[in-house]
Amino acid sequence: MKTKNNFLKTTIAILVLAFAISCGKDEIESVIEPTAIDPVQVDPCDDPCANPNQCPGQCVNENTGLNRDAFLPEGTVTDTDNGYTVDGKLTIPIDSIGEIVFDNADIDVSFNDDGTLQSLVGNVQIPPLENYFEFAQPLDGEVGFFSGKFLNENRNYEITLKDERSYFVFNIQANFELKVGANDNPDDTKAISISPGSAGLTLITDYTDPMFFFSVGGNVAGGDGENNNNNSNNSDSSLLGVSFGGSFGANMTYVPTNPVNDVISFDAKRVRGGSISFFKILEGSGLYYENKGFNADIDLKEPLESDFGVGYRGGWNGKIDLALEITSFINFGFPIAEGSAAIVAEASTNNGINTKAFINGIADPDLSWYPDFIPIKPDGSLSADGFIEQSGDFDIGVAGTYSIEVPNHKQGIEGLMRLSNPAFEIDGKFIKDDEEWSVNANIKKEESEVLVKAPTSFVAGLDTQVAQKIDSVLSSVENVISDLENATADYEFELSLRGLREALPVIISNAQKTINDRVADEVADGVAKAKAEVSSRGAVYCSDNISAIANSVVKPYRDVLARMGNAVSNQNDNDQTRVELEAALRQLASLNRVNKTVTATVTWGLPITGCAIPFTSNRNISLNFEVLTSTQVTQLTTAANNVKFIAETSDIKISAQAIFDAIPTQEIRDRLDKLKQDIMNQVKTYQDFNGVGFNKNHTSSEFTFFIEQGNERKTVTSFNPFNPDAIIKILIPDLQ
Repeated sequence: MKTKNNFLKTTIAILVLAFAISCGKDEIESVIEPTAIDPVQVDPCDDPCANPNQCPGQCVNENTGLNRDAFLPEGTVTDTDNGYTVDGKLTIPIDSIGEIVFDNADIDVSFNDDGTLQSLVGNVQIPPLENYFEFAQPLDGEVGFFSGKFLNENRNYEITLKDERSYFVFNIQANFELKVGANDNPDDTKAISISPGSAGLTLITDYTDPMFFFSVGGNVAGGDGENNNNNSNNSDSSLLGVSFGGSFGANMTYVPTNPVNDVISFDAKRVRGGSISFFKILEGSGLYYENKGFNADIDLKEPLESDFGVGYRGGWNGKIDLALEITSFINFGFPIAEGSAAIVAEASTNNGINTKAFINGIADPDLSWYPDFIPIKPDGSLSADGFIEQSGDFDIGVAGTYSIEVPNHKQGIEGLMRLSNPAFEIDGKFIKDDEEWSVNANIKKEESEVLVKAPTSFVAGLDTQVAQKIDSVLSSVENVISDLENATADYEFELSLRGLREALPVIISNAQKTINDRVADEVADGVAKAKAEVSSRGAVYCSDNISAIANSVVKPYRDVLARMGNAVSNQNDNDQTRVELEAALRQLASLNRVNKTVTATVTWGLPITGCAIPFTSNRNISLNFEVLTSTQVTQLTTAANNVKFIAETSDIKISAQAIFDAIPTQEIRDRLDKLKQDIMNQVKTYQDFNGVGFNKNHTSSEFTFFIEQGNERKTVTSFNPFNPDAIIKILIPDLQ
């Protein structure tokens, strides 16, 4: 061969084609040339069909349908071991189109044992595919012959080719002009001018189909051909990034990267790339496949034509942007970074044809698109699927993990965001004490409403739980009364510096004991549940940081108790000691309750490896208890307000009865006891409990909490709607 085979030394870049129709050749837009890409191939036998002399016997293109006996080589023809080289011209008869002629050929041709074409590599004048495209001037390029299977596995040409078919692949470096069409009218064409740029242009053809596909690196500018027959469309004169092709025999296959509904794949007759819009609701970009034939008057601005026809199929893979108008909410949209969409048109008894776009993909991980005022927010990856109808109706589901935020509380859920024309809803679930709780949110323009529903087992056992809680409260009250009676029989709380120094150590000591006891209980409970969970999975429990995490939560409370202890132990009486004493009193009064949920880490191992190969899991630890009574808080606040005025000793005294005021009155105790009896006698029941929840006003950001029992919704004070104990206390206010 006179010309070296440069075809496979140059990477045929997968770049996109752009159409533009202007008024003539003189109005061709400027060319944007892509950056050249380094060649991929190192070993010539990576492409054995392109290098038959260097890789004898390695090229396999079986049953290509192109037989040596029908080939007509002309010019200088030199025999080789399994074919010949041609310096001149090669004509190949093709049943579907008559024949193809490789003029100005400098090629190496090899055949299989059965005489079918195995490889063809070199340089030729590229044959046009009549009725599909024609070159304005003769155009030379490098050529290779490959199976679809090889190209699918070793090249990335945007489209999926048929494994069992074989293709001529041309690499074009020169600028050229092209007329495209798809019928027998030679005047019904669209003229385009193409500049491949430094990365080149790829043309893939299967003349036995016939089929062609252009992938252009650079820019394409178009104009109305001189003989254009009423098919010009200046609206797409500025399009960029459009690859295109056609297949008479529907031998281009659409395969969704994300399976779309029941539309798995289909054979397409035409394909083109670029931006795509489905009635302004769905915007996308990528390579768009259709099962309708290629023609010259395709609308490149709006590839999804309004006249789909029964049985129409279309599909693409790539980025998708949704713009959804929800009646009860607002216009809401979000991007799908990696998705697939399929367009299906079927017969409908209502309006003739019903066209739907089915989508499936992964939402963009950048969640800046999500409204900040909604109290339920995505906190992980999201997958979206659903459909959009030509009528504008839609139903989209977005599944993933979400977090619900209320004042002082945050709860994670596994959920599904459902978007439809009338409503924006989120349904989810979370696990509490090994039970599944459900969540439903209705998002409207003015507010978000969230309803939390307990599992059936919780509701069924609610009467028993309430009765047990009443027993616990009554028992605690009696114990407190007994302890106080013994400790304060002859004691009076003196509101003076001396009185504070005598009384506060007892308060501090009791608060410290409360903290230590509750932390110990929660740590023990957390460790026990963690061990049980690990054991249930057949794993080995290694260690945890539950104690450290729990103690870190209460450290601020221990620190302020220590500060209070230091303040009251200072026997000086001056401005400095009074300022410090006042500050310590206020700080202690402000930290009267521990209420926080934190995440601890549990380390475990497999039975075989044990703790030698550790794994970790997370577990939530909740601490919610009273450090100081409300009476003690009042006393401390009163003392803080007056410490700058009171004397070292004072006759102003607070009777020990003030301490008893923090204990439920006899009336409350009687009500609780009667309620317990009514529950036991089935006079009173809580099994009609429906759920709890809240409303968040989007304008004021205010939360309103409620509880549903029977057919009644009752507004209540702020509480944690995800805590079973908090729900029981809201049901029975006297338990507070």
